[in-house]
Amino acid sequence: MTPERALALSYSPTGTSAAAARRLASVFTHDPEAVDTTRHPVALELAPQDLVVLGAPVHDAGLPREMAAHLSGIRGTFTPAVLVVTYGSRSFGTALQDLDTWARRQGFLPFAGFALAGPHSQLTAAPCAGPATLSDGQEARLGTFARSALETLDRAETVFDLPGFEPPLGPALPDHPERDVKTSCDPDLCIGCGACPAACPRQCIPAEEPYLTNLRRCNGCGACVRICPVGARELEPETALAAIRASLGLDGAARGE
Repeated sequence: MTPERALALSYSPTGTSAAAARRLASVFTHDPEAVDTTRHPVALELAPQDLVVLGAPVHDAGLPREMAAHLSGIRGTFTPAVLVVTYGSRSFGTALQDLDTWARRQGFLPFAGFALAGPHSQLTAAPCAGPATLSDGQEARLGTFARSALETLDRAETVFDLPGFEPPLGPALPDHPERDVKTSCDPDLCIGCGACPAACPRQCIPAEEPYLTNLRRCNGCGACVRICPVGARELEPETALAAIRASLGLDGAARGE
């Protein structure tokens, strides 16, 4: 079957999941439509003749808690779906299973899924870095997966001929130092430009006082750090970041990077 259109639908605070979804969608059509739900919820109805690539980051070995609310207005009608989750070379945990469950509940038919390992977003967050991009290795792995998914789609005459998909689980982790990472701001450096409140997917930063952060809501995604033009924001504490580095040094290669 040949879809009439392909959409790259993502929730992507730092941009990696959005880039992965766009890369995959481009294999199914030359001009995919990109829909990013990170900042605001989106309402969308999709048909059986559409195809959607769903992209999401892994937070704490699962999907970000707020993601479901951002995507609650999106529904499919027996719409074929390809799933991709991006993670920082530790473990994708239950993220693919969680995304598969959400997609089926919303009327989609996932037939393929992939967990894309890469640099850990909390360790690569740097001022002025902007949205994350895919490495050559990530591009190559996505390309191999996409060609296999396209062959599966081509063999099906209708959406009901697509095979079932059993999403794998990532390995269990002994600890979760990512949970302790938060963002902070140096008020002496902050110029009040408003970039970080606009970038924050969890509304942790008040627009009228952008040097403040609601630490109860912050999950340390790093979006505000990457967007800050003057380097006023950073992730801390160093003890948690050091624990993440140490775990990657011990077993990062075994987890795909």
